[in-house]
Amino acid sequence: MRPSLRPVPAALLAAAVVAAASACGAPPDDAAALARAKAFQQALKQELMAAMAAGGPVRAVAVCSERAPALAQAASTDGWRLRRVGTKTRNITNSPSKADGEAFDRLLADATAPFVRMAGDGDVHWRHYVPLRVEAACLLCHGQKAGMSDELQQALAARYPQDDAVGYALGDLRGAIVVETLR
Repeated sequence: MRPSLRPVPAALLAAAVVAAASACGAPPDDAAALARAKAFQQALKQELMAAMAAGGPVRAVAVCSERAPALAQAASTDGWRLRRVGTKTRNITNSPSKADGEAFDRLLADATAPFVRMAGDGDVHWRHYVPLRVEAACLLCHGQKAGMSDELQQALAARYPQDDAVGYALGDLRGAIVVETLR
């Protein structure tokens, strides 16, 4: 006797396809990665602007140094990891890897790209690189050193003795927010 075949409900079939794709390392929802990056960027910008209002760029240096890593850590939940990486290094923990450099090349080649997605390695399935472009307020700490106050230069040198993240112009690619999907 042959077993009878029953139709599989569409929702169950769709769930099986999604689960199989996820197990194979299929790209995550781009919109979810972008939303995570945007939420981090908005939170960091809000804290930076509050620090600037309270004490100028010298006060903002502490936000980038202390609060940005904490905000990135707080956003690294539910199988996601978030970090920042720079085209020029200020904080050595944000130094670009070879893969990061390849993503920068792609972002530089297409200045209108909202993100670059790349396959991961090790504990990472996928990486979404969301570009950080220099805005006017960024130039206070990332523009020409000659335009910075002595107090700001001293604050940067104290926190970042090997700072190279200066000399940017408005609109330059400063770096990226990297949203990683973990295995």
